[in-house]
Amino acid sequence: MSKSVGAWLPGGIVTLLGLGFTVGGLAYGLTDDGRMAPGLMPTVMGVGIVVFGVLLVVSDLRSVSQNKDGPIGDTAEVAARMPVRVGGSDVPASPDPSVVAGTEEADLAEREAKHPLRPWFIFAAMVGSLLLAPYAGLIPALVLGGFVMMKFVERESWVASVSVSALLLVASWFIFDDFLEVNLPWGVFAGVM
Repeated sequence: MSKSVGAWLPGGIVTLLGLGFTVGGLAYGLTDDGRMAPGLMPTVMGVGIVVFGVLLVVSDLRSVSQNKDGPIGDTAEVAARMPVRVGGSDVPASPDPSVVAGTEEADLAEREAKHPLRPWFIFAAMVGSLLLAPYAGLIPALVLGGFVMMKFVERESWVASVSVSALLLVASWFIFDDFLEVNLPWGVFAGVM
């Protein structure tokens, strides 16, 4: 994959995902007799994700064009960016924010090299949640997607993944169903929730 395609592809996928949330939210409706309808929050979130995705595309394309201009710098500058072991963590030798950002970019590049399919797993979990939502309900499907990402993408422990997912389910139910009284689609859990 070329660097320019690799630069805009993640942001493009995020933008498409945001468009999916926006269209799905609009299908549920924004208001119902002057009250929030189930589609308002997904639509607002979708628009926010679209804006974030476009900014991500622009940022990534800008960084690719800047990296084409030449090498990082002279040997002294490269040496200044090398991390130094301090108290059990790698800390850049220079307190310059650009050096710290360079180290963070190197860490991100190293993680992406080890797990090149990670963004695709995240995308698949999100799309799977959206496809499951009409059958299992919106909140249960999103909580399940969050669990899958925590356990299998972020590799959190079973206890942490299940605990956070259960907390999200209960908190979302109280916020949307009891407090805001939004009629969310609950799918097969309609009689239970």
